[in-house]
Amino acid sequence: MRDTSLLQSPLNGFSPGHFQGGPADIQCLSVPFVGKLLIKLPRSNRDTMERLGSVLGGPLPQRHSLTRPVGRILALGPSEWLLLLKKPEDLESISSALQNALNGASAAILDFSSGLHLLRLSGPAAETLLQMSMTLDLDRQSFPADHVARSRYDKYPVTVVRVADSAFDVLVARSFARSFTDYLLKRSKLWEISYSESQTGRPDDERCCEGS
Repeated sequence: MRDTSLLQSPLNGFSPGHFQGGPADIQCLSVPFVGKLLIKLPRSNRDTMERLGSVLGGPLPQRHSLTRPVGRILALGPSEWLLLLKKPEDLESISSALQNALNGASAAILDFSSGLHLLRLSGPAAETLLQMSMTLDLDRQSFPADHVARSRYDKYPVTVVRVADSAFDVLVARSFARSFTDYLLKRSKLWEISYSESQTGRPDDERCCEGS
């Protein structure tokens, strides 16, 4: 079992200079220890996809994201999925089960837990803040709940998931996490904002991994 107490968040000690207390237009939650497994597999390999689905509790999504018993699965491309685990402590057991399900197939299960950082942005102004520096259309009709897309926030490559009407999960490379969060929150000075970091490895409402 992975001991997250031995790990350090890339945002350890981070505090935005314009932090506001009380009710906020935007809540920013840093979630440092979500288990993340990248699955690379050609869709033509249906037998292997079925075996992986048996581990995950259902088929891999064709598009966007779906919630399974183990967590939320993001379809990133024709042959690429990212699994955000519901429970960080399940990383080793689920990774091992997925590896066994490959059964020698030309595919890969890669641990991206320390390579990507997750931020949850929620509140009435969250969509507007993200839209300020993205070409991706985040309008609710074009990008409804469970939709996922890779894009850029200014110069930063990000993966964005709408997890609820007014909530988004944003994944960014760990090496960019601090500068990206600082830049993002500096863009938010038009609004009241609260910032915090999860100590459990997932948002308190768990929607990053369980769905909206």
